[in-house]
Amino acid sequence: MDSERHWIRFDELNRFTWPGYDLRPKPDGTYQYGMLPRGLFEALRNGIVEVHRARRAQLVPRDE
Repeated sequence: MDSERHWIRFDELNRFTWPGYDLRPKPDGTYQYGMLPRGLFEALRNGIVEVHRARRAQLVPRDE
């Protein structure tokens, strides 16, 4: 990610094949570039669970 502002939506979950056509592996052949900070991961998980329980989540197909 760059230094620009980014948004996370809990009610719209992308569904796609991993790794996708638009991802390029690192020189060692992996796709992992690091870990999410624990607080961010927990906020993501909790937000997604809350929206799912309220039946407001939708899956959006992103494969082309």
